[in-house]
Amino acid sequence: MQNEAARTDLEERRRNGTQAVREEQERQRAAQEASYIDEKFMDRVAEEAQTDPKILTALSDASLPISPAMAEVIKRIEPGPKILGYLYDHREDALRIYRLPPLETAAEPGMIAGKMAK
Repeated sequence: MQNEAARTDLEERRRNGTQAVREEQERQRAAQEASYIDEKFMDRVAEEAQTDPKILTALSDASLPISPAMAEVIKRIEPGPKILGYLYDHREDALRIYRLPPLETAAEPGMIAGKMAK
């Protein structure tokens, strides 16, 4: 009976240890992905800032209403820095988007890009 309980306890500890390792690996993978996304975004910001220095001001403007969901979208898409510049110049749109649910936020950059193309 004691051997069976000890075996069950050992198996439970092994499962918990394996799960902890998987969780740590997933945290590390997510951190690496976030770092890569940030690095690529900053490369695009630097490139855009060569022709539009206002992008750097927009990036550091803490009063610009950008939700975490919109920030993620902006960082991940190619025209992200241009979208950021647009929102900096059109704060009413930035505030409207800020108030949207996160899933609705994802559609906004395409609509903004369409406005910018006109």
